[in-house]
Amino acid sequence: MTLPQAARKLEKYIITLPSAKQFNMLSREPRKAMMTLQDSAYNARISIERYFNSDDSIEQAQYLGSSLENIKVVSENILAAGQHDLLGPVDVAHLSALAEHIKERLQ
Repeated sequence: MTLPQAARKLEKYIITLPSAKQFNMLSREPRKAMMTLQDSAYNARISIERYFNSDDSIEQAQYLGSSLENIKVVSENILAAGQHDLLGPVDVAHLSALAEHIKERLQ
């Protein structure tokens, strides 16, 4: 699986979570946590795709840095969503492992 595919898989998994589908039924703080998680997954996917598709080494270096930062933010938001009971322990473990896998491949 390529990095962009892994990033798409991570984002898709987050978007299809039950709490993501019931977004409007969440209270303020859980809704904010879910929105932040979805946004961070989107940003990570975009920066990884730009890094992967860039031909210029200067651009690649910039996108690599932003990709690493974005995947770090995704990991933090996964834990935050877990604290709001938006993710079960299995989901937290699975998403964290996938984010860590992406991070390792970027490094």
